[in-house]
Amino acid sequence: MTNTVRASNISAILAVGEELRQLLHAEDPPIIKDRRYHLKVYENCFVGHEMVDWLLRKGESGEQSRGICDDHEFKDEKLFFRFRRDDNTYEEPPDAMIVAKGQRIYSRYIDMQSVVSDPVGYGFVIRGSRPVYVHTVDPSGPAASAGLQVREYLHYVNGQDVLDKSHTDVARIILMGSSTASLVTFVEKDRLPSN
Repeated sequence: MTNTVRASNISAILAVGEELRQLLHAEDPPIIKDRRYHLKVYENCFVGHEMVDWLLRKGESGEQSRGICDDHEFKDEKLFFRFRRDDNTYEEPPDAMIVAKGQRIYSRYIDMQSVVSDPVGYGFVIRGSRPVYVHTVDPSGPAASAGLQVREYLHYVNGQDVLDKSHTDVARIILMGSSTASLVTFVEKDRLPSN
């Protein structure tokens, strides 16, 4: 039980850290960038006090930035800091791939569909695990009529969060329900339609 709780905490910390890193890279102007000090360039770093100012502007507490450094304590000063993922010293824990996959799809387009089965079935096939995705859609089936598309990820099925389930578990949830499967799906940010 303790190892499960510890792994869950590590996953949550990794997710929050990676989200913060991506937000800081995406800021305009960027907070994480190459910086010059005494004729030396420090790549992909941020200044401690700029990070704290940014957190406060976003309504976050400066206390949340504690513990982000291995070698010394984080300080609200003009010191350079860097995420380990940005300086290539990051050692991937076993569940980091799941966290990274989750972060890639974190910025997502969410869609809701109700797929009513016909005598043949629902008209789609799912694959994958954590998260499950739509592998194929029968063009003349109920899923296509409802707007379901290939490469959409399933977030909720019949009101149940399925992000951490395998495709066999999700299929069971769909088949245990009524003849209507209520789906909340999303796609990766790079697949969003351009306006």
